Amino acid sequence: MQATGINIMKGDRAIWIVVFIIAVVSIPIVYSAAGIDTVKSANLNTSSVLIKQIIGVVFSMVIIYAAHLLPFRIYFIISKYFIFLAILLLALTLKWGTAINGAKRWLDIFGVLRIQPSELGKLSLIMYSARLLALNYADKIDLKKAILKISVATLIIVGLIIPEDFSTSLLVIGIVLILLYIGRVDFKKVVRLGLIIGVIGALYLFITYIFQLHNRVDTIFGRIINAYTGTQVSIAKAAIVKGGILGEGPGSGVMKYVFSQSQNDFIYAFSIEEYGLIAALAIPVIFLIIFYRGVNIAKNSNKPFAMFLTIGLTLGIVMQAFIHMAVSVNLIPPTGQTLPFLSAGLTSLFINSFALGIILNVSRLSETKNVDI
Repeated sequence: MQATGINIMKGDRAIWIVVFIIAVVSIPIVYSAAGIDTVKSANLNTSSVLIKQIIGVVFSMVIIYAAHLLPFRIYFIISKYFIFLAILLLALTLKWGTAINGAKRWLDIFGVLRIQPSELGKLSLIMYSARLLALNYADKIDLKKAILKISVATLIIVGLIIPEDFSTSLLVIGIVLILLYIGRVDFKKVVRLGLIIGVIGALYLFITYIFQLHNRVDTIFGRIINAYTGTQVSIAKAAIVKGGILGEGPGSGVMKYVFSQSQNDFIYAFSIEEYGLIAALAIPVIFLIIFYRGVNIAKNSNKPFAMFLTIGLTLGIVMQAFIHMAVSVNLIPPTGQTLPFLSAGLTSLFINSFALGIILNVSRLSETKNVDI
């Protein structure tokens, strides 16, 4: 029997098409967006940036492919323990993490590997919440007990993330609350839980600001106050205006040379500068396709864990993407959220690739009615 691409790459074809499009376009976008300041600060030349991105894309494709073929039961098993690894790494990051641009979000492992544990924390909490909601769905755990465990896990993860990454904390809370609502938790209880977590978070920010316990709180308030007038915002808006309808052309953007984070926090704006209306429309469409297909895959799954996990992972990717785009076009204050698959940063790329691989895994098994959890 002759193997074909369809035989090898199983699952939702629309998502596979999106995967290949992202893989192809991310290389020139990240390479072009790496401005002079970024290259200097990383002690790299432009060729190194290109090689790093190509290697990252190749590995991400391997991760997606492997994740979509693994026995699905593995994800149910590791979801119980994965969160403890995330908590450990987040705690280590708070104590011994590496600070970049004033934020201690990275952890160097043996001096050869640098990871961003907050990405792992988000993934692990989604998996853990999906597991508990699925157990409740199957009447194997009381709903109150499931809510309690999810709430405690959320407070721990958010508590470890919020000192250095406020926006990711809000994103994680939002995803968990949506999952709880989908998991048959009464809407009033979801709102009440959200308010409780919000009050705790507000008290934390207030206390740390009053007593100057953490300098990142000043950054948070500064971004809110200067939401529409800050330097980052002004440069991003200028990049979009310069791009216009047709764009300046691949590699021809100039605003990246006055902004060192062009390949991370504002890559959507700098993509528009070079590719114009095509990038402005194509990028959100790509993530809308992921959202639409992810929701359909979840609906077509007849097993609760697969459904909750697919919804959670889809929300994690798509919500982050639209937050990034909203920041780039100045709809909300800067958050530091990168654009999944297109911004530089290998931890985010690999974690999101793993998530997309799991979604494809569910779609593959749903086609054969083989999801057993």
